Amino acid sequence: MSDRSAESMPEFEDDAESIALANNPKFLEILERSRQEHEAEGGISLEEMRRRLGLEPSSEPLFELLHQETMDLAQAAAESSERTQATQLLQQAFENEAQAAELIADDLDAEPTRSSLHCSAARLAIECGNFSVAERLLVTALTGNPPEEIAEELKDLFVQINLRRYVERRGVDLNELPNALEVL
Repeated sequence: MSDRSAESMPEFEDDAESIALANNPKFLEILERSRQEHEAEGGISLEEMRRRLGLEPSSEPLFELLHQETMDLAQAAAESSERTQATQLLQQAFENEAQAAELIADDLDAEPTRSSLHCSAARLAIECGNFSVAERLLVTALTGNPPEEIAEELKDLFVQINLRRYVERRGVDLNELPNALEVL
């Protein structure tokens, strides 16, 4: 067993569960269905999730402010026709959301806000190509007590990151596989 510092994340290179999931048709079907539903119906806002769970609006103005700014930046990035500007806006959105998530990372009673912010920050990290950071955000979110729906989304993102890495390590160019691995 290798000596790792507390800050380092474990490598999930070829563990049996990842390999089994990566080759499980039923699991891949669930991932595909989830992706299609998300694309067709969109996601659930933090406010809507709190309302559905019967929770009061959060009283933490700083992380809410950062989250709102994140949403504005992500929207501006999506609307930008200039690639460099869009990339910079997306990076700033990621940094804001990661900061917002960090503000409540230790507050395990702040669910579902805590896990939602970590999930959002992880999605942005993935879009920015920061896969290791995304992994850490997902693990942090899962160490709390996220609602089942959010926990499943977190796990899906974790598998998405690691399945992509697994396939790429095997020398498969995902850009050459039309529609075969769209989930990734």
